[in-house]
Amino acid sequence: MKTKIYILTTFCFFSCLNMSFSQEKKDKGRFDLKTDILSTYLWRGMVADPKPNIQPTLTYTYKKFSIGAFGSTNLDNSYREVDLFATYELNNFTFTFNDYYWSPYIDSLDYTNYDFIKSGHYLEGMVAWKGPESFPITIQAATIFFGPDNKFDHFDSVTGETVYINRYSSYFEVAYPFILKEYDMKAFIGGTPNEGLYGTGGGVVNVGLSAIKKIKASSTWEIPLTGSLIFNPQTSRVYFTLGITL
Repeated sequence: MKTKIYILTTFCFFSCLNMSFSQEKKDKGRFDLKTDILSTYLWRGMVADPKPNIQPTLTYTYKKFSIGAFGSTNLDNSYREVDLFATYELNNFTFTFNDYYWSPYIDSLDYTNYDFIKSGHYLEGMVAWKGPESFPITIQAATIFFGPDNKFDHFDSVTGETVYINRYSSYFEVAYPFILKEYDMKAFIGGTPNEGLYGTGGGVVNVGLSAIKKIKASSTWEIPLTGSLIFNPQTSRVYFTLGITL
């Protein structure tokens, strides 16, 4: 089973990549490479890593379709993450498939291992909707449908195996961007409907406000500086992070 999932995921990703390149001669797509440097790596109301992280992202876009890779690591290499993603835009909707590869034991894992219990891969489906320009609200929903995001179910006395079931951890978020003087602002609120990766039960887990100020580095180059104030009501923790995008 795990071999089939690995082969399917790899085939889909590289088939899409090959399709994009084969079309490039007729309708050129584009590559985008950027790097974020964060004071703390926060994700959906959780602290992924409390240390500063460097996060490169490489994306190839052809018309409404994009594929790419995202990475995150801190300076002492004690945290590492490598993700693959594919997105498709349809009118105001964006559909995304994510393959998150992360584990505190990442150095001892086999990347090709898609075992339900032992893998470092979390597979997620996500859909987002963006409102019209007059009301640019964004609503997104994401569910992890495969990977070590599981919980104990029962012990099988016949086989002697411990049986786990998928928690299908889900996350929902509503965000609204606006402009305040020279700052690009965004207010957001996110929650989970059930116990899982994001919280001990259903409820709001991510409330925040972000502000982006563009710092002029030269006559043609501006560096976005982002500050985010984030509160997690379930854990009663508050964070303030800074980040720059290069």
